[in-house]
Amino acid sequence: MPRPKLLITGASGFIGSRLLKDLAPEWDAAGPRIELCAPEQAEKAVLALAPEAVVHAAAMAGPDECQLQPELAARVNTDGAEAVARACRKLKARLVFFSTDLVFDGRGSWYKETDPPRPASVYGGTKLAAEDAVRRECPTAAVLRVASVYGLALAGRPSFLDTLLDKLSREEKVPCFTDQWRTATACAQLPELMRRLLRRPDLGGVFHWAGPERMSRLEFSQAACRAFGLPESLLVPSRMADARFPAPRPRDTSLDSGKLSRLLELRPWTLEQGLDQARRASEEPGAGPRPCGRAAGA
Repeated sequence: MPRPKLLITGASGFIGSRLLKDLAPEWDAAGPRIELCAPEQAEKAVLALAPEAVVHAAAMAGPDECQLQPELAARVNTDGAEAVARACRKLKARLVFFSTDLVFDGRGSWYKETDPPRPASVYGGTKLAAEDAVRRECPTAAVLRVASVYGLALAGRPSFLDTLLDKLSREEKVPCFTDQWRTATACAQLPELMRRLLRRPDLGGVFHWAGPERMSRLEFSQAACRAFGLPESLLVPSRMADARFPAPRPRDTSLDSGKLSRLLELRPWTLEQGLDQARRASEEPGAGPRPCGRAAGA
């Protein structure tokens, strides 16, 4: 039997490249470039490909980039997502749309899907507007909010973990926030999550998927040092409150993933599990360090 056709947008990026690699054996998976900054062209491209399922992972994902270019961010993140969702409705295709914990302002903690989102940045605002547009255009879509996705990048910008390991291996000091808390999502578990979500077209609406531990960037980095055998002495505690970024950084956007975990009978990986997988992947033949650069989602 022919394999069902799956379109993954953003397949050259951090999340999309992982999904394309791991889901390709089960799906006729494709990851062509879709011009999201031209929504009409994006819709036509999806319609021409006629997939049975779409994972929309492409985005203008840098909070500072979005803050400095709000019109472009709105066109790519909101209008582009709306166009993809409209095409999915016309095709009756299953749609999973990646969103973010940054739809919340960080004044609370352990946010559930029922908590009202209040974005603090342009990026968070464009993603929340995209959630609304996706659900309006394609009511059966699953909106998946993830948080500070980590792992070893196969393509795209390096993750924070890539950058951390690169700097520590060169004995550079790394400033790490002590006053910002998130529930980091293991990228390597996302393909299994997608398998289950794509098999459940009855699951529509907004869902959270993040790690079970709320931690600061310093605590995350300390755990990474232990997993990879690198010196914690190079980690420099710092305060987000003292930093200056174009885009505001919420204080605490920890997500409660219990709803989706129960529905799919799948538990989010702990940080120990996710880092152990990353360490084992780094030891595989041919695995090499990613070049240091601006980390995805930093």
